Amino acid sequence: MKQGWRARAVQGAATTGAGILVALTLWLNGFFSHWEGRVWDMQSRLLAAQSPHSDDIVLILLDQNSLEWAQKNLSLTWPWPRELYAAILDNCRRHQARAVAFDVLFTENSSFGVDDDLALGQAIAGMGSFAAGSVFSGTGENRHRHWPTDIPRPAFLAKQEENHRFPSFQAAIMPIQEVARPGVVLCNVHQDPDNDGIYRSLYPLSFFDRQPLPALGLGVYLAAHPQSRLAWNSDAILIDGARIPVDHQGKALLRFRGPSGSFTTVSAAAILAEELALREGREVSASDNKEKLRGKFVFFGFSAPGLFDLRPAPVGGIFSGVEINATLLDNLLNNDFIAPIPQRSQMVILGLLVVLAGFLTAVLNGPLALTILSGFFLLLPPLLSTLCFHWGFRLELLPLLSGVGVTLVLTVVIAYQREGRQRKFIKHSFRHYLSPHVIEQLLEHPEQLRLGGDRKEISIFFSDLQGFTTISEGLEPEALTTLLNDYLSAMTDIILEEDGTVDKYEGDAII
Repeated sequence: MKQGWRARAVQGAATTGAGILVALTLWLNGFFSHWEGRVWDMQSRLLAAQSPHSDDIVLILLDQNSLEWAQKNLSLTWPWPRELYAAILDNCRRHQARAVAFDVLFTENSSFGVDDDLALGQAIAGMGSFAAGSVFSGTGENRHRHWPTDIPRPAFLAKQEENHRFPSFQAAIMPIQEVARPGVVLCNVHQDPDNDGIYRSLYPLSFFDRQPLPALGLGVYLAAHPQSRLAWNSDAILIDGARIPVDHQGKALLRFRGPSGSFTTVSAAAILAEELALREGREVSASDNKEKLRGKFVFFGFSAPGLFDLRPAPVGGIFSGVEINATLLDNLLNNDFIAPIPQRSQMVILGLLVVLAGFLTAVLNGPLALTILSGFFLLLPPLLSTLCFHWGFRLELLPLLSGVGVTLVLTVVIAYQREGRQRKFIKHSFRHYLSPHVIEQLLEHPEQLRLGGDRKEISIFFSDLQGFTTISEGLEPEALTTLLNDYLSAMTDIILEEDGTVDKYEGDAII
């Protein structure tokens, strides 16, 4: 009995070790990266509707309808003069928006003249709480190596810690002075997708010339709360009691609320039509723009297909860049970012699952038990990963599934080989003594082969040949052997046909 337990312990250790080794080798070499992203996308789509978006966010989108409206009513083609952006800002100020973020780069002077830039600058100054986009990379004449002296540094308070994972840029293309000077928060609008081109996360913070630069979603919050204190370390950004966890690259995993269009959206054409009418003193029909914008964080961006700001996201292939930035603010307001579980902790979870699967299937290795346990342990990793996502943590699925899968496959193979050897042994050992029916019973229930037997009421048959001694004395050994073989074979066949068992032969006697 001890040998049986020892053999099962050895089997459990072997299958467990193989499962962990294969999972870690594939995981640490990046084999799962692409497919893990697809799992993340599926979980995002599955659970997006379970977390409602913030009502404090409104998007003003320059959509295809807005382009057509401007061409029809103002005879303006793309690109628009900046006084139209100024009109949108004035309308946001008129309706008392809390803060406005523009996912637009104003890095060059307007082709419509100096007055066009001045109009935008005056609108930004009038709005006050404004977040502007900038590009902290690239090449060109407008590139800066250090923070320009004529552009004020951000006014928000920051507690800097050198040990961080956020990217640091060596160059920047700043907005024109009319945009950058009026006390705005400059934001980094350059974000990189994952290796497969999907935008699942973004950098909430980056650096240029030792100056912290928020992403647009964080920047518009700072524009509305200039007294907020920003702090960060290697694991998270802390602001006003909220925590933005980051991964080993300094990226924040976003909790998407649904496909494109999940946030409250207003067409730029509707905003412009109302504002221009009010400026001209014309009566404006009842509009809900005021209720939509009052006290809200407003993002302005592009969604028209020809403006090339549509990006793939986990919840849909067509997602505007401004919606991704709005998702960052949404997660901040709800304080429900997805926190990555440290890799070491995930390795501990992997080890526990694989060890549990390996040793339980080694001990309880009957066909029914093995089937139930295999189904349970194959369903457990997806369940754990999905529950962690729901609770706000990222637990990678494929390392767990591969480790458990390898362990279970090896366990099934070993059990199959062991059963095959056992069946072969039983058939070989008893085919000359037991009927095929009894052998099949032993194959189905090998546990019946044990020392001590069972106490049963049976019939015992004894037979021998009368006068065998005289017969044997009159025959040559070869002839006697042939006679006994013929006789015992015929008698054995009869016994086995009646489900009898041959216990032994004694000369000519059969028991």
